[in-house]
Amino acid sequence: MLKEQVRAITMLFPDDLASQQWLESLALILKELPDSQVAPGKITLAATQPDKALPVIELIQAPVAYPELVFELDQDFELSIGDFRLSNHPVFSEKSAVPEGFGTIERLEDNNGSYLRIKHANKCDFKNLLALEQLYARLKGHLVRADHFGVNLPVSLVDRPEWTELLNKLAGQTNLYRYPEGFEWPFILPATGQEFETEIKSFVAGRHPRFELVYDEYLQYPLYQFALVTDLTKGELEKRFPAPYGMAISGLDSILRSVFIFHPWPGLGVRFDLYYAGDGSLDNWQSGEWLVRQGGRISPEQ
Repeated sequence: MLKEQVRAITMLFPDDLASQQWLESLALILKELPDSQVAPGKITLAATQPDKALPVIELIQAPVAYPELVFELDQDFELSIGDFRLSNHPVFSEKSAVPEGFGTIERLEDNNGSYLRIKHANKCDFKNLLALEQLYARLKGHLVRADHFGVNLPVSLVDRPEWTELLNKLAGQTNLYRYPEGFEWPFILPATGQEFETEIKSFVAGRHPRFELVYDEYLQYPLYQFALVTDLTKGELEKRFPAPYGMAISGLDSILRSVFIFHPWPGLGVRFDLYYAGDGSLDNWQSGEWLVRQGGRISPEQ
């Protein structure tokens, strides 16, 4: 018998001043999306179709010592990766500021504006980063919707049994699907209660944002990803987000441009994946059909 469906996937952020300012800048970006609701200290993104599909994704300011990712599972689960924590319940703390910084930070200029370079880097995979304010200035008026959010977990820090346990528990309470091309990139699709109990059979626009989990062979530290659809062409995004803070991920270079973002939490990466403008048609990626039919739903182990 399937367990109760997960209502929300929640990204918790500390409530110190630097974190608060960062989340306010993020809210300006996400507020442009039709599937978002923005309130002080809280951002919620929910599927527009089908009605009442779960889970929603929440980003919340809270008294936590470091960002946490919470899945509302009815089983206890906790996975700590350095200071970063995944669990089924938050751990609140009076200590909300991260005392150890990234290291020396240099501000540089290019034709688009400024970006940051971490020198003598501490606890980071990427040294050339864009401030959220710069990201917003270059994307304002060009955002269409959220495609997915996600978390990348380094293979070097999360052993195979821990990864398997996480997927098994999520599979019991969400519609979790394999990525069809053999990569360990499973996706949670928003689904109605009936679809959770049976299967997704309706492939419509609006079943987003989904949530991706990546078992990452390349990163040293966990990473949050925010994948947004834009109305900008490949050339326009390349011009607005050039190297060294912008890049094309191998195999996805015809689909999106990735940008690495500055934030206050050493030991965690943040990446925005910006989709190029489409032709307006509903394809089998947007509808979720490719994941459902080609990837297949992951069943929980008994």
